[in-house]
Amino acid sequence: MSNAVQSPALQTVIERDVIKLSDALVHASVTSIDAGGRNRIAQAGDAVKIDLSAVTRVDSSALALLMGWQRHAHRLGKTVALVSVPSNLAAIMQLTGADGLFEIVHG
Repeated sequence: MSNAVQSPALQTVIERDVIKLSDALVHASVTSIDAGGRNRIAQAGDAVKIDLSAVTRVDSSALALLMGWQRHAHRLGKTVALVSVPSNLAAIMQLTGADGLFEIVHG
């Protein structure tokens, strides 16, 4: 039995320690899901995965969100891995050097 929660751009399956993001991760949506994601990280196990396979559009706010969640997870003694990073977000991460700050899992 899964414990799934949905809101715009945020779906979480806590039992598998996965936060699945979808739709556009831009300033308007990121602001509304930040607190919910932090709560789900706190409820998850020691290794949290953020699945980005269903993300359709990003701006720099997406990277800011992920970096904030990673800092939050680290304060709680947890690790974060990004799964299926979209190419447009990967480009932003590479340009800023943030790609070296995350564990990235393909597929």
